This record gives sequence, structure tokens and C-alpha cells, in this order.
Amino acid sequence: MKKEEISIITVCYNSENTIQETFESLLNQSDLDFEYIIVDGNSKDNTLNLIKEYKKKFEEKKIRFRYISEKDEGIYDAMNKGINLAEGCIIGILNSDDCYEKNTIKIVKEQMLGKKEMILHGKMNLLLENGEKKTKVPKLLKSKYLNFGMIFFHPTFFVTKDIYIKIGGFNKHFRVAGDFDFTYRAYKNNIKFKYLDFIFTNFRLGGESTNNSNIGFEECKAVLINNGKNKIFINALFNYKKLKTKLYNNFLLKDKI
Repeated sequence: MKKEEISIITVCYNSENTIQETFESLLNQSDLDFEYIIVDGNSKDNTLNLIKEYKKKFEEKKIRFRYISEKDEGIYDAMNKGINLAEGCIIGILNSDDCYEKNTIKIVKEQMLGKKEMILHGKMNLLLENGEKKTKVPKLLKSKYLNFGMIFFHPTFFVTKDIYIKIGGFNKHFRVAGDFDFTYRAYKNNIKFKYLDFIFTNFRLGGESTNNSNIGFEECKAVLINNGKNKIFINALFNYKKLKTKLYNNFLLKDKI
């Protein structure tokens, strides 16, 4: 395998309803020179059969395809397994209910080949239940914004593997804030974040982070407090943020009653 190739990792569990779109978005990339790794959490539905079926399709296009299927300790443990298996010097993580835009891998190569300690990220489409797309733009990288939690979109991240070697992978004890913890550690270690005005990923609402916002608030608070932030200030800030989110959601629900 060539050193400059990209490794794409998909972690999944019982993803039979969405994972085919994920596969198709990779098979239809304008640049097919990448490694694909699937880490399945011992799915009980038809996911594993779909993985085996698509393995042939990837190999027909000469895409290196590997998968493992075994019980894990959560999504971030599964991501770490994929990172440890990856042989590319650039790593992207594509969720099993998300899809890349057609030129994503081509653009990533143009921006990242030969670079060290760099995280490339960009815009993301939210896939709404009515079939529409809503484009989301990340905030600027400033410490004051990081005090509010995740300011970038992890599904758009492409990370040089040397960063994982330097600061470690994901904390498997988090349920939904492992990406924020990783981002915060990268920021504290002066890792370069490069924003590109490009839509990398289409993100489907309804995953673990969407469905467990209260857990996410608590875990984000823990990340900041563990990194030396004032506990009283952080608690007050996130209590306000939680209330604001609840009021906003109630407002949206009024239109549906």
C-alpha cells in the first residue's frame, strides 16, 4: 500500500437501513485510490451480509477493503480499532448513516498529501426527515467558542495519522463527546486545523449524539473541567445552554401540534 493513500473508516452496528448509501458514496468517488476499513460491532441484523456483498464491489474497483466484526466497548472504542488498523497517512471516519460528496477524497488529497499534524474540515449537509438538505458552517477556531462544546463537524474531519500517534485516539469512556474531547486535546497541543469552504459530508440526524443531547452536555462539561476550566463557570454556562436548547426545541414542537 502506498504511503500517501487515505484510509476511510466506518464503524457500524445494526446499520442495514443506511449503510448501503454510505458504501455507494464511496464507490462513486471521483478518486478511488483509498483504503476502506469497516469495524462492525457484531451486528444482529443484515449488516454483515451487506458488508460481505459490497466487499466484492469495492474489490472490483481495486479499492482495498477490510472489515472486522466483534463486540466493542462503544463507538469510540470501535473508531480506535479502525485507526489502529489504518495504513494510510490520512484518516477519515465516515459514519454508517452518512455519505461523502463525490469529490471529497479528491479534494482531501489535494489539500493534505505531504502535510504533517493537520486536521482538515469543512461544511456539512444535514439530511432532514422531509428529504431536504441544510448546509451547516462551523464556527471559527477560538478558545471562547470551544467553551461551548464542539464547534466543528467531526464527520468532515480528515486527520493525519501522526496526530493520533502524538495525542492518542478517542476516549472510549465517552458516549457522545469523544469527538469534542479529541478536538480539544488537538487544540491544546497546537495542532493545525484547516477549514475548507467545501461540503465534505451529508449527515443524517438521529444518531447517538442527536438522541442523547443531555448526556452530551454533561460529557462536554467533563472535558472542559478535566482540562482545567473553572467548574462553577462551566456548569453555569452549560445549564444556560441546556435551557436554551430545551426552549428552542419546545418552540419547534409547537408548530407540529
